[in-house]
Amino acid sequence: AGGCASLSEYTAEFNRLSAIFSQEWQRVTGYQP
Repeated sequence: AGGCASLSEYTAEFNRLSAIFSQEWQRVTGYQP
């Protein structure tokens, strides 16, 4: 997306990616962080 995203938009995207990463990490390793 163009323009300057607000901090809340960056935070929401970061949280979304973190959740996806955690799910994949648990699926691959079987480890619960």
